[in-house]
Amino acid sequence: MSSKLSRLPDEQLTKKVLSGDTRAYGVLYERYLDEIYHYVYYRVAKNSLETEDLTQVVFIKAWDVILHDRTENYNFRALIYQIARNLTIDRWRTLKTELSIDKWLIESPITKPEQQIILNEESDELVQVIRELEPKLQEVVICRFINGLSHAETARSLGRTEGYVRVLQYRALKKIRVLINE
Repeated sequence: MSSKLSRLPDEQLTKKVLSGDTRAYGVLYERYLDEIYHYVYYRVAKNSLETEDLTQVVFIKAWDVILHDRTENYNFRALIYQIARNLTIDRWRTLKTELSIDKWLIESPITKPEQQIILNEESDELVQVIRELEPKLQEVVICRFINGLSHAETARSLGRTEGYVRVLQYRALKKIRVLINE
């Protein structure tokens, strides 16, 4: 049954959740876990444990919203991105005084220590540059390049038009080039 559920679109899974099928929510959770994890990590989290905690909060809140509102026609991806956006804004406000960045550990098949060190340094620089962008540019960069969403998917996820996402992406890439060259 789980493999049948995994083939259903989000809208049908949301309807199943409303009828009491918790496995359907598990499918939604697995489908979007990595996306939301990356989104939260690049926006505000200081380490992977904090990212995991905040990501769990996003999915718990989404569960509550679906069951509380009892609305069948949620765009689940847009819902969890909206919750993640609000949660990261709240977290950002509490972190304003302590903006240090912990090391970003990348799971990688690289075995040579010097290669891993170089990769970690580049990753740290990327995280720093992304965090220096204004929030709406961060969102687009994370959705498009970290999570690999299309322009249309990014627009739906963030509640913006596709054209505006393209403009934000252009501005973000231009700003990233400036920040990297500094």
